Amino acid sequence: MFGLISTNWDTVIDKAADELVKQFYTNIESLKCFHIHGSVDSHEHLYLPSETSQEKYRSPDDNNRHGLDHYTTLKFFKEANQIILYGLSLDPLDAELRIILNSTFTTSINLREVLVINPDFKKVRQSKWFVISKN
Repeated sequence: MFGLISTNWDTVIDKAADELVKQFYTNIESLKCFHIHGSVDSHEHLYLPSETSQEKYRSPDDNNRHGLDHYTTLKFFKEANQIILYGLSLDPLDAELRIILNSTFTTSINLREVLVINPDFKKVRQSKWFVISKN
């Protein structure tokens, strides 16, 4: 099973990655993509990286929808044994991404490897994220 987490609202990476996965793995129907800040496919549910899935100014229905999206993403990631973060700067202001990754890193029993692929590696290296090592 393959999954992709995106902080982008557009679906360009989903479609390209889905085609690539299908090309190399005939037993996979499609790639699962999680847009943690919403997607253009449902533009009324977009939110900024500094926001979380639960905000006081939103209606209870909107918070429930965002919370369900957050839970689904987290559940998928907790089952992963490898996570690849592509093009993410791991900005400390990206609250939702921090919540999801921190929870995944601290509670997943399957996770063995996290790869961060970013051309601006110096920015990523200087971010205030920490590495958890499981023995």
